[in-house]
Amino acid sequence: MSDIRKPILTAENARTAIVEYMQKTGKSQAVVGKELGYSSGSLLNQFLSGSHVSDSLLKAIAQLLKISVKREGTTKKPPYQSTTTSLQVMNMIDLCHTRGEMGVAYGDPGVGKTMAVRQYAKENPNAIIVTVSPTTANITGINELLAEALDIKEKGSRRITAGVITKLRGATKRIIIIDEAQHLKAKVVNHLRSIVDATEDEDTGERIGMALVGNYEIYYELRVKQQPAYRQVADRITYREKLQANEVVLDDISLIFKDYGFDGASIEVLHKISTLVSVRKAIQVFTNTFDSHKKGMFEADEICAGHLAAVALNMGVDIGHR
Repeated sequence: MSDIRKPILTAENARTAIVEYMQKTGKSQAVVGKELGYSSGSLLNQFLSGSHVSDSLLKAIAQLLKISVKREGTTKKPPYQSTTTSLQVMNMIDLCHTRGEMGVAYGDPGVGKTMAVRQYAKENPNAIIVTVSPTTANITGINELLAEALDIKEKGSRRITAGVITKLRGATKRIIIIDEAQHLKAKVVNHLRSIVDATEDEDTGERIGMALVGNYEIYYELRVKQQPAYRQVADRITYREKLQANEVVLDDISLIFKDYGFDGASIEVLHKISTLVSVRKAIQVFTNTFDSHKKGMFEADEICAGHLAAVALNMGVDIGHR
């Protein structure tokens, strides 16, 4: 009787496969080690050198390679395109960067704000990107994110703040971009404002720029819920961009999906999903539809508007297409 506990891969095969995986993906041992569920790449390094072998590690490698192959077979999201919305966000960030001002882009989720932030960072390597979460939305959390981004080793909010200001004073051609800024309270935004002010050059008046990017909650939180506290930063915010899903234009959807051979009716379906929910949801419908087609779930050779609408309805989005 076969031993069900026997590893899927031999140690030799696993070493060969994981080296090929690292070469193909360009990932380091440290990154792959984390993908395997370990805190660093040290255990993987020991395995590759032949000094450590365990069934659990072999199984983890087999699982990683299996998922990697499956993911390769799934439909990839369309690459970044300069849509109306993304250009609004990037132009706002660029104004803040160029003029050393503060600005905010806010609006519906899934319209491309984060994609625009990432694209701006690609085009401007000196931009400092901080992505906020509910657990890092206080002053301590923001300081820790800034310290990590700026490679500051100080501990404690006061010391980190001083370190950030020291690092950025004189570096007035840089910009801090806060993504997912809707999590921030007014006092945290005021803290960020104070950092911007503290970088101002006494002779030239130049300072770093700062852009806040988030959902509508940032507007509600600052302008409505915490209006008294917001007054302290209101006059510092020079640029504002409001982004709405229902204003996504058909040409933008045609641009996003230009490489997939869709007819006009299919583009209209994706546009309707974008305006009813979000561009993100339209992309999800697109990837799910293509994956379903690969699995033979549609009899037709080509994906049509009806297929997209059916998948959208299965995902809870009824666009009324029958």
